[in-house]
Amino acid sequence: MKKNDKNKDNMTLTEKQKYEERILQLEAKLHDAELDRDFLKKLHALRSGKQIGRKP
Repeated sequence: MKKNDKNKDNMTLTEKQKYEERILQLEAKLHDAELDRDFLKKLHALRSGKQIGRKP
């Protein structure tokens, strides 16, 4: 058994929950950043007179 595997086995449930909650928070933050990026791209395209994301 690898050393890393032993650490996973010794991790308490509350530690796992803490890490899972942190992952969920980071995923939400990433999603918000992606929405901001997409919004800014579209705003930039509108201001420059280009159209993006539209299919003919």
